[in-house]
Amino acid sequence: MPIGRRGLIVPQNTFLEDVIRRSDGLHESFIVGSAEISDYPVVYCSNGFSEITGFKRSDVMKFSCDGRFLYGSSVKKDVTESIQTALRMKSSCQVEFIGNKKDGTSVWYLLHVAPIENEENVVVLFLITVRDISEFKEPIVENEAAQKWVKLKRTIKKDRSAFVVAFSKTKEEKNKIRIAQMRVQNSDLIPQYKQQIPKPPKWVILHYGYNKVIWDWFLLLFILYTASAVPFQFCFDYEAVPMTVIDFMVDTFFLTDIVLNFHTSFVGEDGEVITDMKQIRHYYLRTWFALDLVTSLPYGLLMFVSDNTVFVNLISIFKCIRLLRVSRVIRKLDQYINYGFITLILCLVAFLLCAHLMACAFYLIASKYDNFHE
Repeated sequence: MPIGRRGLIVPQNTFLEDVIRRSDGLHESFIVGSAEISDYPVVYCSNGFSEITGFKRSDVMKFSCDGRFLYGSSVKKDVTESIQTALRMKSSCQVEFIGNKKDGTSVWYLLHVAPIENEENVVVLFLITVRDISEFKEPIVENEAAQKWVKLKRTIKKDRSAFVVAFSKTKEEKNKIRIAQMRVQNSDLIPQYKQQIPKPPKWVILHYGYNKVIWDWFLLLFILYTASAVPFQFCFDYEAVPMTVIDFMVDTFFLTDIVLNFHTSFVGEDGEVITDMKQIRHYYLRTWFALDLVTSLPYGLLMFVSDNTVFVNLISIFKCIRLLRVSRVIRKLDQYINYGFITLILCLVAFLLCAHLMACAFYLIASKYDNFHE
């Protein structure tokens, strides 16, 4: 199946989207490892993880998800054993340790291992979240001389006033509370690895939703009406109030469709469904908006303010550009085009439309030829 059409198939696996959404913007520092291969290789690395650790995504993908590439020289044995046991037993664990960034800088890491189950309750992945908690910990001492200096500073601090001591205890308690909150947040980030229908944000319409599909069928119907009515009105110089009213209703429908397009999801270049409002608006403005606006204006209203019927009919021909929308609508209705009956109907409609356009053109040529001397 082509990648560009993947977003048209539902339900989808929204595992990564769920992790990012549940993080609520607090952090997106995580890697995903395979639980079905013995050395538990990394299969995905987030941008946040690269920012915190300094490792590029291409580098992280070469490592195991046990996080050993983050270990510092002072990592305790029970920390490494806890992580290995969690991976081997396919259970969860959470540890704190002093690790290194890629440039060798020592930092305090809070690492959480969480097994991810599929629909059959089989662990297939590991979600490894990593946080930098250095600001909530004691300063890291790199050498023995610095360690003696830190001990001297602590001795001096003991002689301070009771207020300063109380303040230090309060700050330390706040740091412990903050780390405890991070532990709880890590546990809340665990979604299930399964196929499910994505839940769009408020005011966002999924382009493959049932109501949107019905709307697109009406859109296709009105496009075909426009493609047949505009040439007929132009070639036969036909003027009737009922048709003018119908044209106005159709124009209103297309203007409404423009508004809906600012709230309708689309399939990105990587095949994923984009539901971010800012991206949706930017994408529509730089692609179809200008063309849709030109073809959706109610040109029929010019008949009530202008006596030049020929000019009004010429302007109305812009509506025929709506035929360019057919390819876009057909792509949206791709899952239904697989049915042979519907494909046959659309082909017949296309032939009838071509015959209608040729008949209108022949009539226009004949009428102009008869009145050539006039």
